[in-house]
Amino acid sequence: MVSYLVGIFGVGVSLYLGFIFESTAFFLLAFLLVVLDVFSFLYLQTKIRQIKATLEIPILVAEKNTFFALRLCLDSGKGFGFGKVCACVEYKNTLEERGKQKKLHISGISPGTSDYEFSVKLLKAGNYEFLLRKIRLYDPFGLFFRELKMGQAANALVLPEIKPVEVRLGEEVYHFYQDADVYDELRPGFDPSESFGVREFRNGDKLSRVHWKLSAKQEQPMIREYSMPRACPAVLFLDSNDVGEEEMLSLAAGLSFTLLDQGCPHYLVWYSSSREEVLRTRVDDEESYYQGFVAFLQDRVKKRHPDIMERYAEKYRNESAVYKILFQGGTCSGDLPRGSGLETDEKQNN
Repeated sequence: MVSYLVGIFGVGVSLYLGFIFESTAFFLLAFLLVVLDVFSFLYLQTKIRQIKATLEIPILVAEKNTFFALRLCLDSGKGFGFGKVCACVEYKNTLEERGKQKKLHISGISPGTSDYEFSVKLLKAGNYEFLLRKIRLYDPFGLFFRELKMGQAANALVLPEIKPVEVRLGEEVYHFYQDADVYDELRPGFDPSESFGVREFRNGDKLSRVHWKLSAKQEQPMIREYSMPRACPAVLFLDSNDVGEEEMLSLAAGLSFTLLDQGCPHYLVWYSSSREEVLRTRVDDEESYYQGFVAFLQDRVKKRHPDIMERYAEKYRNESAVYKILFQGGTCSGDLPRGSGLETDEKQNN
């Protein structure tokens, strides 16, 4: 409303000068300013009830240190549109205390729906919250304005940079056996609850595994093969109690991707501040890799929490693992693969 006070002040000055100099021009100028003030006020008072503004994010996941695209959608309804629109967008990484602002200045808003794209550079990995705080609407002449508080929010994720990690896994990883809900599609196993397939009878096969109905149809003994549970021999614990959140995420992402590349399924484990319990997600392929880190970033809150390795052991008492690796403060420790590049970090921790 400051712009209207300036307009009223201009009317007063014009009238004052008109009386002093007895000038018709100043009186005419005051009259025009009054008309503009009244027209602008009534126009914006009507249009401000029709305007709709939303903040959209075309791609919800991005890489760090890149420009991130956003879209401001304006529906100005019918009429003459606006001479100019200024929008204030605030964005903040939930892992940081301070946020930033992005101000947009758009001229010549036509009636109807219009989309305006802009970008911000996100330097760190994390869960970013974008908030359309307010918009300033100018009349068709661009002289006067009204502000409208919005409060519309959107979220986006920036994935950590993958730090190259050299890992040489032992035979115990590939022969690791444990109950699991996922079964190997290439190798038979010892779990009688799930069938892998059938084959012809061989010397040494047990009669309890004979598929009698299929044997009768084939007129020869057929053996039912059991499935092999595809357990996770590695568990990666993501802990951000200390500094070094960015380094921790980068190192954990690198190891997770390396394990995935070598065919080693594993768990990503963290403590959920919102649910106050240990959560985990299984990583088997590239899709589950991204889903795991997205779930972790969405749940991150900068808050002290208990020892996640102890909480995990209590929650999953009957489970074991070959490697239990704790990522904290930019380094890792625990049961690390021998002969790998991670041993350096382990020695530093010790």
